[in-house]
Amino acid sequence: MKYGKQILLGVMVSSAIAYGLSNNLQEFSQRFVLAALGYTAISYWIENRTQNDKRVEELEELLGKKQVDERVATLENMLQESDAVITEQEEVIKTYESLLDDASVKFPCNCGQNMFDGIFKPMEEFVVECDHCNNKYSVTLKLDTVLITEPLEDLDTDKLIRKNIE
Repeated sequence: MKYGKQILLGVMVSSAIAYGLSNNLQEFSQRFVLAALGYTAISYWIENRTQNDKRVEELEELLGKKQVDERVATLENMLQESDAVITEQEEVIKTYESLLDDASVKFPCNCGQNMFDGIFKPMEEFVVECDHCNNKYSVTLKLDTVLITEPLEDLDTDKLIRKNIE
């Protein structure tokens, strides 16, 4: 029952945050995923901090009585492992956020009043609709390469030698 309430609260909080920060369905989806990840990480961190505080108090009590045994060593290991897990989860969330930012493409609508934002695969056709002018557009990202140096076959070694001598 406890986890069901947490999940329901997480979905509601994530939906509210995503709805407040987005202008269209695609932005809502992205913001919802990030908000859900953030909510999960924060909930996990808070729950573990409460448990960690209880464990620290227990360790201090045992050390105060000078009762060092296997239980103290086990609790210390658990604290170290939970801190490592929390740190790793924070790094994973940061990595996912940066990947989403890097993969996101923004370009303006022809009406000039709206920006399309999303993750588009190259050479695939996507249909987008402008929220301002309500027109639909077909979007296909194309990758072009442009040679900015002289091709290797066209290099003249005499020309290079003369250039370096002068």
